[in-house]
Amino acid sequence: MTIRIAALAAGVSVLIAGCGGMRNSVTQSPSAGHGVNNHVVQNGKAPINWTQFNDPASGYSTNYTVVVGSDKNLWFGNSQGGLLQVQMTGKTKLVPVQYVCSGTSKCNMVTGYGATVGKDKNFYFGGTNFDYNNNKYVVAVVKTTGAITVHDITSGDYVSEGGFTLGPDGNVWFTEQQHIAKINTTGTITEIAYPSGATSNSYGSTTTGPDGNVWFTEYNNNIVAKINPTTKAITEFSLASQSLSCNPSSIVSGSDGNLYFVCNGQYLGQITTAGVAKVWYDAFGVGYFPEALQVGGDGNIWFANGSGAYISEFNPSLVSFTTFVPPYTTGTVYQIALGPDKNFWGAESDGKTDVYIPSPLTVSPASITFTGTGQTQNITVTEQGTLSWTATSTSPGVCSVAPGAHANTFVVTANGIGTTKITVKDAIANSFVVSCKVT
Repeated sequence: MTIRIAALAAGVSVLIAGCGGMRNSVTQSPSAGHGVNNHVVQNGKAPINWTQFNDPASGYSTNYTVVVGSDKNLWFGNSQGGLLQVQMTGKTKLVPVQYVCSGTSKCNMVTGYGATVGKDKNFYFGGTNFDYNNNKYVVAVVKTTGAITVHDITSGDYVSEGGFTLGPDGNVWFTEQQHIAKINTTGTITEIAYPSGATSNSYGSTTTGPDGNVWFTEYNNNIVAKINPTTKAITEFSLASQSLSCNPSSIVSGSDGNLYFVCNGQYLGQITTAGVAKVWYDAFGVGYFPEALQVGGDGNIWFANGSGAYISEFNPSLVSFTTFVPPYTTGTVYQIALGPDKNFWGAESDGKTDVYIPSPLTVSPASITFTGTGQTQNITVTEQGTLSWTATSTSPGVCSVAPGAHANTFVVTANGIGTTKITVKDAIANSFVVSCKVT
């Protein structure tokens, strides 16, 4: 799928100049520094674009699961039973999935939970809904044709629906209430008990770490852990011992060599391979609940918000969060997947497939500190498909802003002792705030 983003007209103009208590605003057309918990909200149709596709039949609303299949199409778990294949063009096909659940009776498999693709190119699901009436917990292996094989968890332990990942050993790993487990392509399940003991309502998740271990979360144990897939040795890292109150759920391996996890269903956490953790408790503001962490093509951490059709991005280098608000807000997206086209595909609760095409507004550095007046510092704007921005200083008597030598730069000048903000906006009022301090 090709999405063309129209470029905005170039041009440079000084709108307001001044000092003291006046606002200084300039328009510019086309360094180091870290902000702390910057939160940007993008609005409208750009710099991130959206496309929606309707599901093929009434009553078959996709729910939760989305995964890239071996055929390079997107596959969605369906809340009414079956799998929904969506091609890059938006063409859809519903594949019913049924299995023998009691005697000769057949049940529709509810696939509205987490999934992964095994090395055999089949889908792996788990949960309580497949044979709930018989109180069995299973792992289901499903082909793209809808053919299904169900494997019982012999211990009777509860399978966490969202915790499946293909490990470096070629097995599919998943979490339970009392075990970290794996299933091979022949259907053999191996369970390894948590050293910390049983936990209820686990809702754990798994990912392959940069160290070659399988990392996983123990929700109610307040633990992030890793297991060596060869020796099965488990190392648990207690978040409570690091003064962090957190029930970790979704986890992903970041491009910076760290792992990132959802904390209490509301915050984002980071843990190093040595087990040192931290949490951004005030990252998202009211109403944002991160779900289904993913690594984007830009190396940043992306996630669904779980409270609407929003999608958010975390930049580890700038320690900044960006929330993208689409022009439609009727449904809720619980999971996203990075498609072969490098766009994010989300399963929306009201029977639509959402496609997010990222090209976020970023400014670097996110904060500036001057040690005296008269000093200058360039800030650089990056935004795909956009050629014009406006920069405004709240207090130009402290820090003023002017067009830079290049189309995507502004020059900030220190004029007086104090702290102020410089807001960079594009033509549809997406904004990024840079803090400026003169000592």
